[in-house]
Amino acid sequence: YASVPLTTLYGRACGRPSEKEKAQQQQYLTLAEEKALVAFLLLMSNLRYLVYIKYIPSLALTLAQQRSPTAKPLGKN
Repeated sequence: YASVPLTTLYGRACGRPSEKEKAQQQQYLTLAEEKALVAFLLLMSNLRYLVYIKYIPSLALTLAQQRSPTAKPLGKN
């Protein structure tokens, strides 16, 4: 632990999540939902069906609302 800052060690000891864990909690879709969306888009591509980029956020919202009906649409960023 010689190369780890003391503030980091203290924060972890007090229950603060790592940056990776914090980022994972802020994701709009879970990993499984993301994989399902990618699989769907690849299937549509293989079937030569065009899925416009502007429709992908609404597909993501549909997936998120199945998990949590109160999910809000994606923001601009």
